[in-house]
Amino acid sequence: MKIRVLALVLLIGAVACSTATAGVYAGWKSYSDVCQDEDSKAKGAASVGVDYRMGLLRIVKLGLGLEYSWGDIDYDCLLCEDTSFKHVGARAEAIVPIFSPSITEFYIGGGLSYNWFFDVSIGGCDVKDNSTGIHGLAGVKIAPPVLPVWFTVEGRYEWLGKDPQITVGGVHLGVGFGF
Repeated sequence: MKIRVLALVLLIGAVACSTATAGVYAGWKSYSDVCQDEDSKAKGAASVGVDYRMGLLRIVKLGLGLEYSWGDIDYDCLLCEDTSFKHVGARAEAIVPIFSPSITEFYIGGGLSYNWFFDVSIGGCDVKDNSTGIHGLAGVKIAPPVLPVWFTVEGRYEWLGKDPQITVGGVHLGVGFGF
């Protein structure tokens, strides 16, 4: 029964799909309160990722993404030792185009994520290994006519976990191909 429902959902998605795009992106992120019980910020975390977006009836796009980030954590305390970390996040999101003049498209959206933190380089930093999160995003997509290539600039704000709640703000530049 579950396989039939999944097959039906995929079939409906394929029929209703007006566009599908896949791309890669790189970005710069800022994390706050990465370590529990410490006031910490990671101001210069880099990220790379891939995403896939499928348009449904030109009203909403559904997306999946996988992102890898790494950076250094700076503590506000003078006696605390700085550390580094790595972060992998898997996202599912809904995106709504709000304005589409000429070859550009402005959009907003949001979604859910599952996040893994690892290789935290100091024992005193108590970071959960994994956490769920939510995020909001806004961006612009530029798609030259005739070419199946697009470019994006996207801002994303994320809330990860509950205790401590890590907030992440970032800007991402992407390139991809439509099919």
